[in-house]
Amino acid sequence: MSRSKTLRRHIFRECDFSFDFAGIKREWTINRVVEAIDLGRPFDEICRYLLLDSKELARLAKHYALQALGEQLRQLTVKQVELMNQYYDHTVCGYTLGELLEQTMYLDPQAWVQAFENSILYLQDRGLGNKTDGSSSSLSQDQQEQVVERLFGQIPLSFDQDERADQEWCAQGSKSAAVFRFFSRFLKHDQFLRPHPNDVLSGNRRARMLEQYDDFRTIAKDSAARQSITEDLRRYESELHIAYVHYTSAKIDACGLLNAPETKRKGEAIVKLTALMTLVKSPQIRLILFDNLVPGPDTLPFNFDIENMIPDIAYPDMETEMDDLYELREGRASLYLSLIFTIEVALKAYVKDKLREAVSYFGHSTIDPTQAVDPEDEAELLQLKERLALIVLLQSGETAGDAASLLTSLPYATNASPYPAAADRTFAAVYRVIYDTNKAYAKEGLFRDAWKQWARSGCHRRIHSASLWVEKFGDFEDAFKQFARIKSEDLGNYDIEKLIREI
Repeated sequence: MSRSKTLRRHIFRECDFSFDFAGIKREWTINRVVEAIDLGRPFDEICRYLLLDSKELARLAKHYALQALGEQLRQLTVKQVELMNQYYDHTVCGYTLGELLEQTMYLDPQAWVQAFENSILYLQDRGLGNKTDGSSSSLSQDQQEQVVERLFGQIPLSFDQDERADQEWCAQGSKSAAVFRFFSRFLKHDQFLRPHPNDVLSGNRRARMLEQYDDFRTIAKDSAARQSITEDLRRYESELHIAYVHYTSAKIDACGLLNAPETKRKGEAIVKLTALMTLVKSPQIRLILFDNLVPGPDTLPFNFDIENMIPDIAYPDMETEMDDLYELREGRASLYLSLIFTIEVALKAYVKDKLREAVSYFGHSTIDPTQAVDPEDEAELLQLKERLALIVLLQSGETAGDAASLLTSLPYATNASPYPAAADRTFAAVYRVIYDTNKAYAKEGLFRDAWKQWARSGCHRRIHSASLWVEKFGDFEDAFKQFARIKSEDLGNYDIEKLIREI
């Protein structure tokens, strides 16, 4: 077994994950899949330690992992598209392969233009993309070809006999996050706002970022009638963070965390931990973690209210009591990191492994074995059908109506109610730390040494407690604190020896 597989299984054991195959055998449905996944004792204990609703967070984490797997499975290769065209009348889960192909991708640029024609006209009327001479109700043939060439290169509108163009289009025509890809490509580079932190307050960029987000949501709402937009919304927010920055900065401002000079460093530490939450690419989950970190104006964050927590006890017990308090505050980042790692890395990989295993056992009920197949294609076609069976299963948990309703509520709405919009200074501070943290994480430099240390650790233990699981993230916590320049006193910790001497 390769070292990567050994490490993968070791991580699953330490998370204490489990999967109930018996439930899937009884009924091949998305609800059974969700019920079959157990996130383990460490996850539950950490949630309770942080006073999080473990059942609700587990539910969101499972759906997020399943959605991520569904999006990954929808990325088809040229060979898979060819097989679906060749055996278009074969069925999986009651759908023909031809129908599933149309659900998964736009068959050619002409179909793509038809889907996005209204959006193109809307953006052009807004003065975005290419300049046009006035508004119109439709795109001419020349305009359609110009749009396709500008966004995708030298690809014809329809393929007929151009096989090479068909192969090129396979990577471009996926419906997965198609709205986000269209919007980010159609807007010219200088129009698609992702400003450097130094520039976020200049040139009216803060307001323009919100206007751009409103344009995107208008496009997404138009597309929701014909396809799910869940992944489009998630991609926009997980990459640009605009709704998250707007909400978190407003709440931080309302709580006055950066106002008082004597607690400014503590407030800045909260802002930095706010950025840490964005390493989870689920907007719903990151918002839950942030609301746990910053409960609201009436409840100070964990590192502020220390004066009221100094125990009134005898001197011999002081050192032990303060050590416990120190660990509680000092290890807060490890608690959040353990949840982030479990949800963003371990659970995604675990769900992928177990569902692939499950479909090989039970997926035969979704496939008609009597349909004729060329012997040379038999093995590849069976693998493709199992993949499509998983796609259909995972799609059954999504509805266009549910996705469209997300546009008017958190985490995708920019209404920070009940808090007023943050001052520019707070907005810029939150934006900068989120920008810098994600840039460092994307370059794989933030936790590089911590991952190496993890890989070198033994793979023989099985962890069943939150405390041992959280200990594994000490190197990750230290790396983040060093990157963000968070000191012990920023987390509300006293110098214990100095305090005892004073007493």
